[in-house]
Amino acid sequence: MTMLTYLSKRISTLILSLWFISICLFYLQKNVAGDIVLLQSKARSNGSFYIHPLAAEKVYGAEAVRLNLHKPLFYFSLKSALFPDTFYRIQYPEAIKIQKKLLFQTGNWSLVQSYYQSLSSFYEKVSQLENKRLSIFWKERLQKIAYLDDLTAINANLSVSKEMERPFDAEIRKVKGIINQLSKCSPSFFNFFPVPKWYGFENQYHEWFVKIISGDFGTSTRDGRLVKDKLKEAIPWTLWVNGLAIGFAYLFSFPMGILMALMPKSIWTKWLNHFLLALYALPAFWIGSLLLFQATLPGGGFSFFSISGWTFYQQNGGFVNQPVPFLLQLSLPVFCMTYGLAAYLTAYMQSSFQKVLKEPYILYARTKGISQFRLYFRHVLPNALLPQIVFIAGVIPALITGSVVIEVIFNIPGMGRLLIDSILSQDWSTVYTFVLLVSCLTALGLIVSDILLVISDPRIRFSSTKNEGS
Repeated sequence: MTMLTYLSKRISTLILSLWFISICLFYLQKNVAGDIVLLQSKARSNGSFYIHPLAAEKVYGAEAVRLNLHKPLFYFSLKSALFPDTFYRIQYPEAIKIQKKLLFQTGNWSLVQSYYQSLSSFYEKVSQLENKRLSIFWKERLQKIAYLDDLTAINANLSVSKEMERPFDAEIRKVKGIINQLSKCSPSFFNFFPVPKWYGFENQYHEWFVKIISGDFGTSTRDGRLVKDKLKEAIPWTLWVNGLAIGFAYLFSFPMGILMALMPKSIWTKWLNHFLLALYALPAFWIGSLLLFQATLPGGGFSFFSISGWTFYQQNGGFVNQPVPFLLQLSLPVFCMTYGLAAYLTAYMQSSFQKVLKEPYILYARTKGISQFRLYFRHVLPNALLPQIVFIAGVIPALITGSVVIEVIFNIPGMGRLLIDSILSQDWSTVYTFVLLVSCLTALGLIVSDILLVISDPRIRFSSTKNEGS
């Protein structure tokens, strides 16, 4: 198997995995996010939004077109034969719930639809009434009826005094007539069998997926802003913190791990191993909290750090205009991110290097009189780096996703902080975009690590061919 064929198979598998993940995220977004129309309306009206249930369908219908919710969810559906092909057009959640219950009780969709249409017409006539007393009474009564799925209870609520009934006698008789017809209906056993329905490419998932590929991640339900604008603001901070932390960790761990592997019996190596273990065991959130507490004390010694300084650097050019103060501002969170990773990578590098030193071909190279420098850096180091290359698959997504805890402790406006704020405010568009971004970066990390492995060790690209021929 050639390198190109191997990578093509890997990339195809990862693309298929990402497509499956996107389907899962789409359905989670639709089912967990709740009433998207309500959330968007509240975001635009600063939290105050109310609408009568019988007037909601018109408002929801117009909003659904704007939010692309007026189409089927997926390319196909598998639902009970009771449901019509156009059931997805009903947008108001309470109307969907009640009509489903009535449909399961009666099995007659045309009558259920007529019932809701007659109630809506009834409400429209009530809304035009000038008599406030009658208007308020019937609006409250119709609101109660709209949430009922018991046909007997609906009939009981329509039975009122002659004074209240007289202006709407025709509407009440019409609704009662439909209720009486519904009470005589019952669904057939075969109506409950699932029936496949094909909708084609005109569906919500297809359009959502096309937008995601083109970089349109939707609108935040928290503040009405575009999700991609929020990501553009958060990603640079996370890249700075995590990029510096990962860079420093590798710069420290590679030479230190090699030196410790070359001198395994040295006293300082043993003490350093104990120190690195203790360092790795220290929780980053605890160290971060201690450093933050020290920084906020008057004359605490960390005058270069300000918990509210991120906005200042964001508005004044950051590293470009003030490189030294900017890097000092990053020093505390970067330290908290670095020390644990550096301790782990050092022990990992030491173990990998020592393992390669014990390989038979290294012992054979020693007997041939190869210089120590050439032996270590030509034969040992490339093979010791193979496990580190695999580790890159996790490093690439870490560059963007960041450390949630550290960003929250130091109030860094990065991806971790954005994730927490979005979860707490139920901004699921941002949350699922974050998850999808992590998935894509993980796939990218796996592809990069595979390419580097194939380049660094030619034996890998031919391993499958040998297995096939044996």
